[in-house]
Amino acid sequence: MACDPIMAVSINSLYLYNDLIRKRGLTNIIDTFLGKNAKYDESTGKYKINELADFDDYLRTNPFNKSSDMAIWLNKFVYKG
Repeated sequence: MACDPIMAVSINSLYLYNDLIRKRGLTNIIDTFLGKNAKYDESTGKYKINELADFDDYLRTNPFNKSSDMAIWLNKFVYKG
């Protein structure tokens, strides 16, 4: 029985990189990650992913800017009252 690898992604990373994910598409980002971290095994005809590959770490190589969200939260929650 063949099975596909599971890609674990933290909720924090999904939030921090939602703009990148919307722009490039999650499938494209995962394919790029696998292209950099998987090797083709000619003897088995399958790809083998590096067991130390970390998708969250890969996402962190991209910039993000959520500073405007912090201002919204502060105005909404802190300055009420």
